[in-house]
Amino acid sequence: MLDVSVSLLANQGMNFLAKKERQARVGNNHPNVVPYQVMPAADGHFILTASNNDQFERFCKVAGTPELMEDERFNTMKARVVNRSHVTPALNEITKRHPKQFWLENLEKVGVGCAPILHLDEVFEDPQVQSREMEIQMNFPGFDKSTSLIGSPMKFSRTKVDYRLPPPRVGEHTEQVLTEAGYSKTEVAELATSGAIDTPTFKEQSAKRPTLRSKRRLMEISDTHNSSAYALKGNTWGCVSSMSVPLDRQVPEDDEHTELDMLGVVLRKSSSMDDPLSTLLTLRRSTDDPDLESAEVTRPAKPPTTATSNTSTNRVD
Repeated sequence: MLDVSVSLLANQGMNFLAKKERQARVGNNHPNVVPYQVMPAADGHFILTASNNDQFERFCKVAGTPELMEDERFNTMKARVVNRSHVTPALNEITKRHPKQFWLENLEKVGVGCAPILHLDEVFEDPQVQSREMEIQMNFPGFDKSTSLIGSPMKFSRTKVDYRLPPPRVGEHTEQVLTEAGYSKTEVAELATSGAIDTPTFKEQSAKRPTLRSKRRLMEISDTHNSSAYALKGNTWGCVSSMSVPLDRQVPEDDEHTELDMLGVVLRKSSSMDDPLSTLLTLRRSTDDPDLESAEVTRPAKPPTTATSNTSTNRVD
């Protein structure tokens, strides 16, 4: 996580490394590009990203201010950054002249980066957000109606997201977690008596937490609950098939092998294989997938190598 955090510094990090100086804070503004920030409109705010001189010139035409390209404080990227204290307030006054929709429609037509700033109700009303199933419905114990939750952003063609359980209630799985970790029921009771843990009881039946990774098995969604309180329904359940299976577990012969299962087998055995890719495709051809019937693997012959007379480095002819 530390490595990722440092890499995400991107241009900000490089700005420091180039000069070894702390940069002044510029809020929502981009430190290297102007304008690349939140802009005020007549009825709210929007995001404007004129990332180069050509885009800024197109912005000026949409704004009806082509004369800015004649102003030395505005006509180059460097000038706009150096003169940020003048450029930003001047552009703010220009964008205030029209409502958000004017800017979004007209800037998009000429290829200038822009985006709306949405309230959360607008986010979840967005057709693309709904189409991508970023709002899902799940049943909670004690509730008559299903509850909205944020969906997973992980979308794969063959491995569907498996929403097995709703978020747990406080302490709902404490006893099960400790039992799986090797604690006896007597020890769990002693921890509860001492106040080290809570083991609450609920009127509604708790959903059973998936077992330890080493004990997981292929199971249908209907196997994960025994109560009508956990009847799973909603706009995502038609795509759900089964739990993921650890790669160290062999899939029963009567279960369908996914490409991920095959890849796991190949990778575990790759050290003893001359050509793992060929092996994977051979496994794939053994399935009933008609698209793979004609798949062939060809490998170009290795080019000859000869040692030059005056160097120890091999040369490829």
